[in-house]
Order: sequence, then C-alpha cells, then structure tokens
Amino acid sequence: MRNTIKTLLSLLTVLLTFQTFSIAQSIELTDSEVERFLCKKWVIQYMDMQGMKIAPQEGAEFIFLFQKDGSFEMLPNNELDPNPEMKWVYSKENKSIRLYESDRLIGKILELKKDKFVMDFEPTEDMPMEGMKGHFKPAV
Repeated sequence: MRNTIKTLLSLLTVLLTFQTFSIAQSIELTDSEVERFLCKKWVIQYMDMQGMKIAPQEGAEFIFLFQKDGSFEMLPNNELDPNPEMKWVYSKENKSIRLYESDRLIGKILELKKDKFVMDFEPTEDMPMEGMKGHFKPAV
C-alpha cells in the first residue's frame, strides 16, 4: 500500500511539473497576432498568489501599455527609477513572451488572447514570492 501511494505521489508530481511546463510554453501565435493581441493598454483584473485570487484595491491601478516597437510602460511608474528601459521580446522558437526592465527579466507572459493575458512575475526584493501571476484585460 505504501509503495502504491509513493508511486501515485511521484506520478502526480511528474504530471504537475509537465502541466506547469506546458502552460509556460503555450503561446503559439504568429508575429502579427502577437502584435495585434498584445499592443494595447491592459489593466489588472486580479492577482493569483499561489492559488489565492486577490482583486485590486479600489482606486489602485496596475496598467501595461505595450508598443509595436517592443517597448512597454508599466503604470504607475517606479518612483526610484521613473524612466527605466522596458522591452518585451517574443520568441516564436521558445513560444514565449518575456518582459525586461533595464535588461532584467521581470516576467513571462504565459497566456495571450485578444481579450486576456496572464503574466508570471519574477520574484524581486520587493516581492520575493514565487508563483505570482497577474491576469489582465484590455482597458476600455
């Protein structure tokens, strides 16, 4: 019985790892589709912190504005560095979109559709938590 439980737990771990990897590699769009879907103003719907759904506070804004030249703005601006170099990079080969602030990876877009994108944020000193995902919708 113990061996069966260990085998099932091992199998579950492998399946969850594979599922996480496959989600992270799910963007299969043409260059023009990525531009058409991504390059607009997006607002936060909610944050997912390790499975816990957190709605934005009333009046709190978290906005991405993506440009076709590969740049983007994240609002509100960082007070310590109000004009950082922000860029996004789509790799058709890796099926991924990565976001950089001054050449430092800040996140990966896990899912992109014309009406939604999901971003996995990289842990930072300010937010050391792993597995933090933002769910965004187009601004109206």
